[in-house]
Amino acid sequence: MAAETRAPGLGEVQWPTPAWNESGVRFYGRLGANAKEKLHYTLPGAD
Repeated sequence: MAAETRAPGLGEVQWPTPAWNESGVRFYGRLGANAKEKLHYTLPGAD
């Protein structure tokens, strides 16, 4: 995946992982990936 991402013409690849996935976070960091903040919104339902 990392090699394909660096191919000409590809801007970037994005994927999600939860913050608690520490081994995934370390793995993606070793690939050279950068974490970006993501906001989550919720609206309460009617009772």
